[in-house]
Amino acid sequence: MKVLIFLVVFLLVAFGVLAYTQGWINFGKDDKGHVKVTFDKEKFKKDKETAADKIAELRNKSKSTKGEDKTKLDAEIAALQKELDELGKNDAELDEKDQRKLEALQQKITELVNKSKKEKNASE
Repeated sequence: MKVLIFLVVFLLVAFGVLAYTQGWINFGKDDKGHVKVTFDKEKFKKDKETAADKIAELRNKSKSTKGEDKTKLDAEIAALQKELDELGKNDAELDEKDQRKLEALQQKITELVNKSKKEKNASE
């Protein structure tokens, strides 16, 4: 059970890092100084379409190759298709329900930041 929990947490962190490095998730502060997390759905969709185009291009290229090169290209296509399928699954999950989850997460982050500020002020 511990391994499963660790795996789920690890995958969430890995996806978060990927999303941040790709520019899908941004962190900032609003006018009141609260931490705000935004998800750029348009960039996510654009990157997903780019990946689909690359997969189609590789499939066309693999048709004209033979031998070991074809095997390598087929493996690369399968890996990219798997990533694209996972992105599509994640995209489908990012609907209105997730907006509420995001707002709840933003609230938790804000509460943690405010608590940290209070503790810092109390210690001074």
